[in-house]
Formats: sequence, structure tokens, C-alpha cells
Amino acid sequence: MSDAGPSVQDREEPVAPRPPSPPRKPGMLADPVVLWMTFAAFGIVVLALLVGLGVMVSGVASSTGPRTLDEKELVVTGQAVRSGKADSATWGAYIAALIANERYTQAQTVIDGFKKSNDSSATAEMEVAQARLDLARKDYQKVVSIGDAAQKSMKVIHQARLDGGGQDALTAKLDGLPDNWFALALIKAEAYKGLQDWKSVVKELDSYIAENPEAADILVDRGRAKVELGDKAGAKADFKKALRFIPDDKEALQGLNEIGATAK
Repeated sequence: MSDAGPSVQDREEPVAPRPPSPPRKPGMLADPVVLWMTFAAFGIVVLALLVGLGVMVSGVASSTGPRTLDEKELVVTGQAVRSGKADSATWGAYIAALIANERYTQAQTVIDGFKKSNDSSATAEMEVAQARLDLARKDYQKVVSIGDAAQKSMKVIHQARLDGGGQDALTAKLDGLPDNWFALALIKAEAYKGLQDWKSVVKELDSYIAENPEAADILVDRGRAKVELGDKAGAKADFKKALRFIPDDKEALQGLNEIGATAK
């Protein structure tokens, strides 16, 4: 019996080879331009998030953050005094910011704290601060009283330096009266406005302008006080002088218009 070959069922059909897979198209990120743009966009998003976070932390965008210039000044000066390195001028600016934001009780607490400390270096600054606070409270007579006493004390100290001779006398002569003396003159002028004592307003502004002749805004204030006194010629002179320093000063131009004068 001869061997029979494998049956048809047992015979394996040859397997045709698979066609090669088509080459893959490179992905979008393989393109260096697209990749760069992707990273750039991601970086912008991250930067925006960081800026937003910084704004939130600083309080600028929050409902309780500083919204006005007075509020921003309070934040800045508050940070300065909390640093523990603030001088009397910085404390004075801080108190002024408290007053501007109508935090009168807090301002008075700070002033009283300095008075109790017997810190003579801050005496003049605190007298100015107290006068400014009383002005905000519309206690005009008290402002005048405090201002007069403080200015008198400053003059006595200044004269003592002049009489002492030497380098300190020369420095005192060059420096003149301290800035706080002139600050009190302006505060007193505002108090006299509240009292409608226009002659005293002019007198206080005279003393300030004598030292600061280019103060256009103060010239305008004095011009308006002269209008109240019926001195139109004096008012016109002040308004026109203010325009020499600020040619388009709206208040000076308005003042001239109100008295029937022109800038020419």
C-alpha cells in the first residue's frame, strides 16, 4: 500500500505576505514652528495666571484693595511705618493719609502716642498733624490756636540758632524757617476760610507766597480771597501771575472771567 500524499483538507495554503504599512504622517508637534507656538501660548497663559494671582494677593483687584489715590497713599505710608524705620516725616504723611481717608480716631491715636513718648524730634510734625486733623473736623478756632502756638515755637527755635553763631547759624540763615511753618500757614488759611475771615486768609497766604512765589495754586487761592474782600485789582494781579507759571491754569482763567477780566 503506497503512501498517499496529504489530503486536500490537510494541505496548507501559502500565506500571502502583508503589504507594508503606509508611512505615518508626522504629528503637528513634530513641526518646530507649531511646537514653538504651542509653548509660547502655554507660557502666555501661565504668565496671565501669575499676574492675576499677584494682583489678587496685593489687593489691587479685590473689593477691599486701594481704589483711590488717598487709599493708595495710606497703603504705602502704612507699609513704611510698619517697617519700623519710619522717620517723623513719614509718620506725618501716614497721619495725613489717615485723615484724607477720614480715619480720624486712628489718626488721633497715633498723634497722642507720639505726645506721650516725649519724642522732641517729632514735635513739629505732630503739631502739623494735629492742626490738619482739627481742620478736617472743622474745629477752625482750634486749628488757628494750635497753628499760632506751633509757628511761634518754631520761630523761637530758629532765632536761637541764628543767635548761636557758628556753622549752625549759617545753616539756619540759608535754610530759613522750617517747611512745617509754611505748612501751618496753609492749614490756618483753610481754617480762616471756614471762619470767612478773608483778611486773615490773605495774610497767611502772603507769608507762604513770600517764600514760594511760584506757587500758582496758592496765588489763585489768594486771588479768590481778594475777590471776597472786593479787591478785584489785587485778585486780577494774582490770577495773571499764576498764569505766568501755568499758562493754561483753568482756575486762574475762571477767576479772571468771574471778575470780568482777561488774561491779556
